[in-house]
Amino acid sequence: MHYKWLSIPWLPTALIGTAVAFIVGFKNNASYDRAWEARKAWGAIVNTSRAWGIMVKDYVTNKHASSPLSENELKEVQRQLVHRHFAWLTALRYQMREPRAWEGMNNVHNVEYRSNYQIAEHESNLADELPKYLSREEQEYVMRKKNRATKSSAFSRHNSKHCSTRA
Repeated sequence: MHYKWLSIPWLPTALIGTAVAFIVGFKNNASYDRAWEARKAWGAIVNTSRAWGIMVKDYVTNKHASSPLSENELKEVQRQLVHRHFAWLTALRYQMREPRAWEGMNNVHNVEYRSNYQIAEHESNLADELPKYLSREEQEYVMRKKNRATKSSAFSRHNSKHCSTRA
């Protein structure tokens, strides 16, 4: 059998093939760069968080206090600071998993692909996670805001106009 009617000239095929290869290569490279950049950013957050926890333990002391706290009060202040940082990390994690209009995650093929994976941030909600780290007043304040990650890190022990300290 001869399929002479199916013959395709090589020049257009080679040109289109080369163009497609370049496009796919650039897209793949851009995707990898975005993933690598995100990994570096999250790694920096992890390292800074570790340093933050160590500094809280080392620097939140009675050494230079004008009115020293008891050992239990001091540990409570340290616990509050670390727990508020955990709340920020949790809120940031949920905020980063929010769907964006440009992502196309609701396309048919993406929904089918996603069905093979369980994503913790899609299985639960932030309001169920924050009580582990914040008082009820702090949690309610954070949940009323749009940028919850930023608001969860905005508390101050002496500025309790929005929330009280946790006992």
